[in-house]
Amino acid sequence: MQVQRYKSAEQDLVRSVMNNLIQSPMMEKVNGNIYDRQQDGIGYDENMNKITPFTYVIVGESSISRAYSSASHTEEISLTLHLYHRSGRYTTADETRGLLTDLEHYALAKPVMEYYEVERIRLINKQTIPDIDLETSHGILQLRYVVKHLTRR
Repeated sequence: MQVQRYKSAEQDLVRSVMNNLIQSPMMEKVNGNIYDRQQDGIGYDENMNKITPFTYVIVGESSISRAYSSASHTEEISLTLHLYHRSGRYTTADETRGLLTDLEHYALAKPVMEYYEVERIRLINKQTIPDIDLETSHGILQLRYVVKHLTRR
């Protein structure tokens, strides 16, 4: 069994991606609705009526695989982003695809981290599906970040 020798870059990467999104024009496109987890009651008014139009982003699940060598340490960190959009029009799915493309653009901006460097970012999956309420479209974006630990400066 190999002992973990380095702290994972996962938390720093997720924070950096969140910061990139919050500082990007995406923040305005979703009216400030960028979160790191599902929000209770979001998209509904105080009487539990659906708010339309409505859009929000969740920087969600992550997974890690590591690669050690004598000279370096890298991780592949997959990050899943969710975009929910409801417009009340027949073009909701199409609008969601456009917003998902915007989200992809801003999520591909190289994250800046103190002890890590992103070597490359690759799109793993991008899809748009109807949400359970059949009025909201759910966009899913999976990205894989190859992150190098800066062990020597």
